[in-house]
Amino acid sequence: MASTFPAHIETERLIFRPPVPQDAVFAAYAQDPAVSRFMVWIPHKSIEVTHQFIASCIAAWHSNAAFPYVLTGKANSRVVGMLDARPTEYRVNIGYVLAQAHWGQGLMPEAIRALAEAALSGLWLFRVEATRLPEAVNESIPSR
Repeated sequence: MASTFPAHIETERLIFRPPVPQDAVFAAYAQDPAVSRFMVWIPHKSIEVTHQFIASCIAAWHSNAAFPYVLTGKANSRVVGMLDARPTEYRVNIGYVLAQAHWGQGLMPEAIRALAEAALSGLWLFRVEATRLPEAVNESIPSR
């Protein structure tokens, strides 16, 4: 599985890489209630919670259980979000989060496309999937 997910991926505007303990995830988005509103996690109350989260991401990467990528901007190397590839048998499920300051710029479609291409370039994966909450989409659509 590990060979299917490269350690680094680049797009026009993003760099994907494995997490490191120094990642500024807390400052970028982890404490933001708007970012976590439709996630399975609550906003981090302290940087220690974020450090524990990053440690679990690093452990998942090393055990090949999942491949959480930190997304940084190519222009400035600042953390803008994360994208997680969770392989199972012949498919990979992805999850993602993006700092609110970067919403509406098309970064996640760019990132998901690059991860799907990387995942499907291997011999054993044939499906990339993600789940979204309908409420998250409906929330952004103005009511009539």
